[in-house]
Amino acid sequence: MRTTILSYISVFLILSFSIVVALIPIIVLNVNFETLAIGHYCSHYERADYIIQTQQEWEGLWNNTYHSTYADPEINFNSSVVIAVYMGERATGGYNIEITRILKSEAHRLVIIRETKPSPFGLRTMAPTHPFHIVKLNRNGNIIKLIHIKEDHPPSLLY
Repeated sequence: MRTTILSYISVFLILSFSIVVALIPIIVLNVNFETLAIGHYCSHYERADYIIQTQQEWEGLWNNTYHSTYADPEINFNSSVVIAVYMGERATGGYNIEITRILKSEAHRLVIIRETKPSPFGLRTMAPTHPFHIVKLNRNGNIIKLIHIKEDHPPSLLY
């Protein structure tokens, strides 16, 4: 009887350990990132995503975003990478693009980008806008994948 219980416990422990080892490649963790710039007005009119890895690329992107109005933040590209997402020109306000999360698995970093457009019944500026978000994160060898999630309009608190 005692050997039967011990064998069941042994099998349970071996299976539990095997399941944990099998799941390690798909376990994802949140990655910290820092917002460098976010807004609705910039000089970048095209829809685009960028993964910036050099100072030269960074200076070109920053100048294209702000036309030298603001000094570009200092980035150490030996230890950091910049990700920039642009929604392109929109005829009115109410559009938004935002990097909401970055997840890390064994081989990849998944950048989750949420895009929203305004409700047809909401108030918004009638001026053209150019939504964008620029973030900095630590460099590592993982492949960066950008995933866009599109929503018709932000969730409303009113039903």
